[in-house]
Amino acid sequence: MDIPILSVKKMIDGILERIKSNYNSYQDEAKTWLYLVLSGNDLDGYDFYKEAKNIFLRSETSQRQIKVKFAFEKERMSLPNIIIRLSSDDKKGVNSIGYGVSEDGFIDVGGGNIVNTVSRGFGQSIELVFTSPSMMETTLIYETMYAAIEANINSFNYVYNNLEIKGRDLPPVNQDSFILYAKSIVLSGDFIREVPEMTTIDNTITDLNFQETLILQ
Repeated sequence: MDIPILSVKKMIDGILERIKSNYNSYQDEAKTWLYLVLSGNDLDGYDFYKEAKNIFLRSETSQRQIKVKFAFEKERMSLPNIIIRLSSDDKKGVNSIGYGVSEDGFIDVGGGNIVNTVSRGFGQSIELVFTSPSMMETTLIYETMYAAIEANINSFNYVYNNLEIKGRDLPPVNQDSFILYAKSIVLSGDFIREVPEMTTIDNTITDLNFQETLILQ
């Protein structure tokens, strides 16, 4: 079974690595992806390209390296972060009346054994939240990652059908008198989850009886 939020995290991690490998593969930095995307963007002395190199090209041993997490970690409050969270998960697509599932599939587990599967279609939104104590740094991370996702859109199409990308500002967070700025990208699309039915050893399908007390030993 594929879990979309795990696939998205792997792809975001992969994008961060690809930014580094792309930069390191050129002797002329004017040909690198970061340069082509960010060069020339400057506001009040804040050079987006120069600052992007300080964020996206750091090594694994650098404390300031940008990290992808499933939850905000207090010890990283002063550092750039990407936090992935499930925004919504709604029934959609393959759904039979009353149950919201389709029972037409099967999995061949070998040895002549077939396990029936249950499929459920749903629309899902996953939010990538970018945080930093600097508003300019938050904006830089947001714009760079938005462009990077678009540059690698075919990879995300393996996870979702009808993929949509939206961005938004989030209100600043006051954490222990420490201000964090945040922006986010929301990835929305359709997905079908297929899982094997739960059977006994002799392949007999049993229904749970909710009229009886279930005791776990």
